[in-house]
Amino acid sequence: MRRRRMDANSSRPATPRPKDFLRSAGGGWYAVVSPHVEEGRALCVVRYVDAGGALRKVGTAEGAAWVAAHEPGHRFRSRALGAEVHGVPLGAVVEWRRPEERLAGILRDGPRDALERRAATLARALAACGVPLARVGVTGSLLVGAQHAESDLDVVVHGRAAFQAARAALATLVREGTLAPLDDADWAAAWRRRGAALDLARWLAHERRKGTKALVAGTRVDLSLVPLPAEVPPPREVVSKEPGTRLVARVVDDAGAFDTPARWTLDHPAVGELLAPTATYTAQAFAGETIEAVGTLERYAGGDAALVVGSSREAPGEYLVTVPPPA
Repeated sequence: MRRRRMDANSSRPATPRPKDFLRSAGGGWYAVVSPHVEEGRALCVVRYVDAGGALRKVGTAEGAAWVAAHEPGHRFRSRALGAEVHGVPLGAVVEWRRPEERLAGILRDGPRDALERRAATLARALAACGVPLARVGVTGSLLVGAQHAESDLDVVVHGRAAFQAARAALATLVREGTLAPLDDADWAAAWRRRGAALDLARWLAHERRKGTKALVAGTRVDLSLVPLPAEVPPPREVVSKEPGTRLVARVVDDAGAFDTPARWTLDHPAVGELLAPTATYTAQAFAGETIEAVGTLERYAGGDAALVVGSSREAPGEYLVTVPPPA
């Protein structure tokens, strides 16, 4: 796999995108969470850290503690997000891994382990269904080389049109038997891994219809979308936050429901938009449905407002569900 470096003497590729991973000099692998660069920094969350020569995955709290101890200069107060995140200066990035390059390398050089073999199998099946592989990649543990026998296959597709083609292909491949559907145990394992505030039954009612999960040779596949630059709205400056805000509203536009972060337009007198940065609530609702959500109300410099559900991966106390419309 070809590695891209970012420094003052290199010709940089495009701005880091969500689901890309950046390695710092201190040994942390940071997942990019925003398509926007702020004050020369990529907005990220540390996901893997060096632990005696091996990579170890960390949760939100442990990752924050690791950055505070090992790379405190990467703590950053983002005006666009209105929160402290890990802001990695572009000039301090030692290595930049892009999902589509990792998958292309597996297909070009041949797989070296079981997960890579399954990634190659899935990629060829998607290509046979007409999905443009130039838009498809792998992220998570496989992107940074931390995969193991129990790892999932996290597949990212760039661009809404290519993503919907891949989503349709996933359904076709399951129907034809090339891929398998998740069974009850698989769904329960996915729910436990996600750690959502919803109980299993309610989580399943929303998750099954998304059409983003399947099994390839027994390994769970999780499909996600990263919008193209033209599909990304401009950043806004957060001026205030109100945690614990509850909202009931009707969804009027779901064009960004699968985006990273997911976004919906609401029919509500005071809050025009719903955002979900965490994959737990991606595509949780569709146009015409009524949602009930608890999250953080963000107000922006332009006067508009959005409810943000899932400001961290675990998002304790926050939720987003569909409900019957008010009588």
